[in-house]
Amino acid sequence: MPRLASAGVSDAEQTSSAADVPDADAVAAAFGLGAALAPLEPNEKSTWQTWRLRTGCGDAFVKQVDCTGWQAELERAMAFERAAATAGVPMPRPLEPVRPAFEYAAVVDGSTLRAYAWVDGRAVHPGDDLADWLGSTLATLHRIAPIEAAEPAWYGLYPPEQWQAWQRVGHARGQAWADVLGSRLTDIAELSGRIADTFTGAGDYVLAHQDLRPHNLLVTPAGPVLTDWDSVGPDSAALEAADAIMLLAAEGRDRPSTDVLRRAAAAYRDGGGRRIGTGSVPLARRAGHRLLHIKERIDRALAGSAVDERSAAQRLADLPDYVDLLAAWAQLLPR
Repeated sequence: MPRLASAGVSDAEQTSSAADVPDADAVAAAFGLGAALAPLEPNEKSTWQTWRLRTGCGDAFVKQVDCTGWQAELERAMAFERAAATAGVPMPRPLEPVRPAFEYAAVVDGSTLRAYAWVDGRAVHPGDDLADWLGSTLATLHRIAPIEAAEPAWYGLYPPEQWQAWQRVGHARGQAWADVLGSRLTDIAELSGRIADTFTGAGDYVLAHQDLRPHNLLVTPAGPVLTDWDSVGPDSAALEAADAIMLLAAEGRDRPSTDVLRRAAAAYRDGGGRRIGTGSVPLARRAGHRLLHIKERIDRALAGSAVDERSAAQRLADLPDYVDLLAAWAQLLPR
């Protein structure tokens, strides 16, 4: 049986070379941090390149952001991040650039960068008691920016003819996933329709963090801190709440903790949240992300990745079991 993954939209890993690393003194100057004490130190694997910057004014977390084609969305995300900080959501303190390119971003050595005050924290452990914090934090976030309408941008919804086109290309190239995709076209079309109907029927649209998962939490002595605000965008409050609460309840476990689900949902409602999950696919974000991950693996397989060719085939083969798993776990969500 497939596990409930909390992976983000992309599985890309950080692969920076020395030539890609901005000058530490230039970065420190760009964010008003005085002189750098050492070159930038590569940080953990990430979709974006990230580093630790050590300066006389304190350490900073530096992130390279490719804003090509979506600067307006990033500006919106950063404005929401400001509002969340004002609302009291615990997060690393964004550092203001001396000469902003836009919002919190500066351009250094041709790279668009962000910087945060460094936070000493660790990853989430299954035994961490974060249920109440998560529920109340979600409620706070969902009060900030209600909106009239939204599209399911991160739900992996592609028209049937697009999946058919990928299948034909893969089959012509003899790729392992192509025949499996052919046998799953009906399943994908049916699931996509149910996800779309669930999202359309939700009606509780907000600007949302959209990547609130254990991987983006730091546990500190003062409490949890929410990181990685670049994916902020329109979503359903109920569907994000169900997704985030389920991911925490399932973290490091074979089966979600019903205690975490119950207490996180109660804290969400106590904070003003309306409901947890909705429609025929209450965990629509997980189901949509699985479709999105399959599509990404197909893209990389067509670009020559043998690992992704095998992974796409396996995920397509497992799709019915994964959907059944989500349906079973959705029954555990408090109503």
